Amino acid sequence: MYKFLLLLGAFLSGLIVNADSYDKAGIDLAKQVKSKTIHVGIGNFVYADSKLMSSFSAMLRDELATALAKNARFNVISRERLSDLLKEQRFQSSDLLDPSSKVININVKGIEGIVRGRFYYRYPQITVFVELVWLNGGEIKSTKMLLNADTISTDILPANLTKSKNNIVDIRDRIKKVPHDFKITLNTVGMKRNFKYGEKIKFKVRTEKDCFIAVFCHQVDGSTVLLFPNPLGKDSFVKANTGILIPKTKNKKFNIEVGPPFGSDVVQVIACTRKSILHRKVEQLVKGPAGTRYRSLTRGLFSKAITESIDDKSLNTSNVSPQWSEAHIIISTYKNQKIIK
Repeated sequence: MYKFLLLLGAFLSGLIVNADSYDKAGIDLAKQVKSKTIHVGIGNFVYADSKLMSSFSAMLRDELATALAKNARFNVISRERLSDLLKEQRFQSSDLLDPSSKVININVKGIEGIVRGRFYYRYPQITVFVELVWLNGGEIKSTKMLLNADTISTDILPANLTKSKNNIVDIRDRIKKVPHDFKITLNTVGMKRNFKYGEKIKFKVRTEKDCFIAVFCHQVDGSTVLLFPNPLGKDSFVKANTGILIPKTKNKKFNIEVGPPFGSDVVQVIACTRKSILHRKVEQLVKGPAGTRYRSLTRGLFSKAITESIDDKSLNTSNVSPQWSEAHIIISTYKNQKIIK
């Protein structure tokens, strides 16, 4: 019992130290802010030099939001409110939440900065680099936190880390032939990129040209699922500047709900201003009763359809080539674990 109490005391002490680390990070950032108050949103915290996230990423986001909210220099905007602000001003991208994005020079009414960062893990220490990015000009203020891994009660590393990395490399290799001739945006509703077991996900796509699109989810286990077109929306054509939702129906059978295999999936949209072989093939896949759910296809079929489509000279009319575009995002999922505070 005595030994147990010592261990419990050390654990609780570690929790206090970690809590102090979050508060100190807020103080360090506040010292670098000249304004009396700054409205900030909380972005993503990714693992090392990747775009992968874990349940620890979610914990970091929540703990820093709490710490910053206690500091008079910061007015923390919820992720839901941040999403609404961007939607109101037709700012479609969530790249500003991603620490790998470059300098941001935009004006978004109601928000001045984003707090985001990266973490590195070498037992028993977790090093977290936190940055405050000013949206108007891209100036970056930063600080560092050192946390004790033994006091963290959730998974620190992203799920299926090696498979997730291999999955991303595999997909990027398969799509490298696809040109980027016009702008297309792909995001989740609410801009989240990290989801726990049982959460539901909706995606939104918007293109600047009339085109045909196909939306895929390349899962960490090597499988690929066709999200759009689907049995309830069999036409792959979309009009310019008209956002579409996936799923757009309230039919529970078409909910996209997080479950195993956990890890990082690549969700991708491929677009063409003419109906290519790829888009004809995906439309063929979804023919049939509307009651059935999303269709699956092999990576081999996916790659072959892309190659055939890009090389298809019959799409040229009057020596005018079709225009292509592609966008993809990384979605990290994890088991729902209780975080002890």
